[in-house]
Amino acid sequence: MNAPRAVETDLDYLAAKAAKGMCDVIGVACKPDKEGKTQVVKAKEAENLFQKALGILQESGVFACGLFLLSRSGTATAWKDAGAEEVAACYGLSTLIGLAKGGVFSAVQPEFSQGALPPADVNAKKRALIDHMVKVAGTSLDRLLLIKQVWEQTLIYARFMAKARKEKEAA
Repeated sequence: MNAPRAVETDLDYLAAKAAKGMCDVIGVACKPDKEGKTQVVKAKEAENLFQKALGILQESGVFACGLFLLSRSGTATAWKDAGAEEVAACYGLSTLIGLAKGGVFSAVQPEFSQGALPPADVNAKKRALIDHMVKVAGTSLDRLLLIKQVWEQTLIYARFMAKARKEKEAA
């Protein structure tokens, strides 16, 4: 009989927990529509963004995925000025960068040099994030492949969580 896995070293658990954090974007208030009514990030919008980020990650790697999310984050530093996709991109990138905090994965993925990265701070720290993504891309190949694998699993889980939430919104 196999011994149970330690939660702190279970990368699948880490990916699932991060995906749940990414899906916390669903329902976050963002830029009002033309009539001034406050909009929220819908599950479908989050799912679409996570699907695109996953495709970029699979085809072009960790650096390209980070840049893609950064390019979709817009320029607004307040959610009231940001569109739904921009808010979702900030949550996604913040979560993927944050995977390095604590636990066994901190020995694999470099931590962001400026400490915690709340989603609302992504656009204010774009230059530092690009520098960080270059640092991540410069890690050893075995580490980079593990980072890619964990990011991929996280985006897969986030996509399906958003899809489940979308079906709940439709009901």
